Amino acid sequence: MSEDLLERDHELARIAARLDRTAAGEGGTVLLLGPAGSGKTSLLRAGADRGRERGFMVLAAGAGELESRTPFGIVRRLFDRALMSLDPGELETLASGPAALAARYVLGREAAPVDHDDLLAGFVRLLDRLSARRRLLIAADDAHWADDESLMLLAALGGRLPGMPVLALVSAREVAAEDRRPPFASLLTGRDAEALRLAALTPEAVRRRLISSWGDADPELTDAVSAATGGNPFLVAAIARTFAGSPRRTADMILGAAPAGVIDSVVARLAALESADRALARAVAVLERTATSVAADLAGLGLADAAAAADRLRAAGLFDEAEGLSFRHALLRNAARSMIGADTREQLHRAAARLLAPDEVHAAAAHLLASSGTGDPWAVALLRDAAAAALDDGAPHTAVTLLRRAMAEPPRHGERADVLLQLGLAELRTLDAGCIASLHEAERGPLGPEDRARCALALSGALSYAGRHEHAAEALDRGLAEAEDAELRLELEAALIAVGLLLPERIGDARRRLAARPELPGATRAERLFLNQQLADAVGTNRPAAEIRELARRAIHPSDSPERTDWVWARLFLVAIGDYGEARRLADEGFARAEARGSALGIVSANFIRAQAEYWMGSFEEAGRHYRAMLEFGESLSAGPLIAMLARSGLVETLVRRGLLADSRELLAQLPEQPPADAPVNGVATALSARSVALHAAGLHREALVAAETLGASLARVGIDSPSWTAWRALAIPPLRALGHEERARVLAVEHLALCERAGVPALLGQALQLAGETSADAVQAISLAERAVEALTGSGARYLEGLAGLSLGAALRRAGQRTRARGALIAARATLADCGAGPDVERADAELTAAGGRTARLAVLGSAALTASERRVADLAATGLSNPEIARALFITVKTVETHLSRAYRKLQIGGRGDLAAALAQAPPSR
Repeated sequence: MSEDLLERDHELARIAARLDRTAAGEGGTVLLLGPAGSGKTSLLRAGADRGRERGFMVLAAGAGELESRTPFGIVRRLFDRALMSLDPGELETLASGPAALAARYVLGREAAPVDHDDLLAGFVRLLDRLSARRRLLIAADDAHWADDESLMLLAALGGRLPGMPVLALVSAREVAAEDRRPPFASLLTGRDAEALRLAALTPEAVRRRLISSWGDADPELTDAVSAATGGNPFLVAAIARTFAGSPRRTADMILGAAPAGVIDSVVARLAALESADRALARAVAVLERTATSVAADLAGLGLADAAAAADRLRAAGLFDEAEGLSFRHALLRNAARSMIGADTREQLHRAAARLLAPDEVHAAAAHLLASSGTGDPWAVALLRDAAAAALDDGAPHTAVTLLRRAMAEPPRHGERADVLLQLGLAELRTLDAGCIASLHEAERGPLGPEDRARCALALSGALSYAGRHEHAAEALDRGLAEAEDAELRLELEAALIAVGLLLPERIGDARRRLAARPELPGATRAERLFLNQQLADAVGTNRPAAEIRELARRAIHPSDSPERTDWVWARLFLVAIGDYGEARRLADEGFARAEARGSALGIVSANFIRAQAEYWMGSFEEAGRHYRAMLEFGESLSAGPLIAMLARSGLVETLVRRGLLADSRELLAQLPEQPPADAPVNGVATALSARSVALHAAGLHREALVAAETLGASLARVGIDSPSWTAWRALAIPPLRALGHEERARVLAVEHLALCERAGVPALLGQALQLAGETSADAVQAISLAERAVEALTGSGARYLEGLAGLSLGAALRRAGQRTRARGALIAARATLADCGAGPDVERADAELTAAGGRTARLAVLGSAALTASERRVADLAATGLSNPEIARALFITVKTVETHLSRAYRKLQIGGRGDLAAALAQAPPSR
């Protein structure tokens, strides 16, 4: 056993056990926690060695004290060697979509600004792809010094690793809870992380360590070393080295040597060195790991003299043997720093910043962060440049830190408002509540009119996010009073309308503004933002589908990016008016664009539109696949809570339609009973709709009715009563009837039909006719309405609703004694509902068929006809020869999901593997 691993058998055994679990596909996070000098790095390296012995690819990197200001610094170093070892073909295969963005970023090939969320998601996908090739061990040392962005990734991985062949081994110092940066706290408190806290060495281990250095150690000396060092392995080793050549050792001598004495002994050794050695040690203490040339410049030495001094410092056991210059341990560096007075240290950090600024803006800025402000305009400019670079690198949290330091420099009076505006915008990117104060103060400063207007626009976004819509509107009023640029004015006005439509007292003004611009062509982004508001109001006020379609045509542009909210709205409204095929086509365009950009948020948006279209078309299993993809890709995004609410709500409804009630209840429990006050209208609508559908299916009709009526009331508060937005009456009618409130159900059905006739959406009209027929007390009228419902829905694309209307017609005919006609309608309806995978409704159709004297058909449980849409889609791709990772990339799902679908397909097809797929699949029509 290495001297550095004395009494670490338990920790090594735990690491070995976790490696074994990871090799079986159950990864996780292991934290190695302890004070400086406790042997964390040695244990981490030993764990990495054991991983390599087991065939793991090891991604290793360590942080330094100045590391925390270099965005994604640790993550870059974790991935760079792995990616550089791949040939171009392997890299292209591995890196696509969000993974491609992360790969380009690591390799320095991404010139365009990147989004923080996209980059985080990209690293998650890249890790997923790498682990599909070979199991991985991430070894991250000194995480307490890591940058926020890298810590966010390590924390975000925590919940995903249990399903991946990836083990994250992370060392960090124990830091008091109140001193932990939020990302570091998230890492330490991860639900699935196993924390191994390194204990101090026992006297027996201390004795063994001393014997290895001194040849012998009596109990008195051992006890003295244990007492002096507290069993800290580094300090024990330092004492062992300090007294290794001493002819005489006593307990008193040792007790006077540590822990402060050990540091003092290092200081004494440094003080005894030549002046060049001291100067270089001082420079490296400030710079951390650095190139010899940089340290030489800061120390005021020639390159040859610096190299000679570095060799002497290595020989003295102070410098590391690794490439570049650095101290062998942080405690040694701290000892060297203690020799430097506070004022001198400040000057050295500022000098280091100027040395590094031309080539390494983040490294230069880190030195300014380590020093106090002196009102230096150069420092403010550098910090602002570094912040801008951090934003381009997808690191807004780092940008916020840099800009707050710029404010502390402080900037000159005339520049203060500009820095505050830059700070407020960066804080807004991180959803930091401080952005409101920063933007307010910036707005009051000496900004130009256009900057003041842009500040007001950003401030309104922050205030709206905080639920302060009236204050947001007031900020936009001020912005409009300042702005002169026509495009900016239109963007401000669109934002003002969006807020105004949420405030009853401003709805009238918002609608007057909308009506004043009836013919915008959608040529610019500002025009399309305005058109989106016209669309939202047209849908919310139940305008005819033809009018909405024309607005959507102008609001949709090929240059729109799917990660933007306005991209989603126009396409979502196409689904609302029944243009499902067009919405699917546009969603697929969004997938292609998001894939090329590596945008996780764009992939989420495209999945949302596809899921909505598939749901309305009755492709419930396919809709569920897209909702699940939203959850997978949205997990690490800052908009994750809203994405999760939308995805889970949609997934609940698809599960209910398929009869998977237990799964739907589990998901429903993850949705808030009352959506948050600041949740957007569409989020509230989807959550309450899902709740009503699921509760009704579970037999909780009263609770389902409450959810539906709450939805109607919440929409009414903002002037919305439109089935194209959400048909809350259609949700309320089934529980009302189940509770015996037939008259109330009939009234709502009549109201709903009138609204749907005005909207002119075939799917909605057909559903309304069906509900009106089911609530009618007149048997003849019930049949007539059901016939009209089937007619309206035929060819609409809304297959599930078409099947329900046919079922309703068959039931009405059967009750009227027209059994032959009833059987024909029911057989057709049953086939349609079975095609949708609507199990409970198929059972209802079977019951009606039996009552009408017909026979029911059994659903296939084996053979190609038994495959679900997703299983068929995966099997079709596998049959063409695509690998599992290639299928995962093509369908935007994980490799594990591909494996699950293929396993089920093999079982249903009764085949042994991939080679038999093509023949087995040829026996059934292709997936829809």
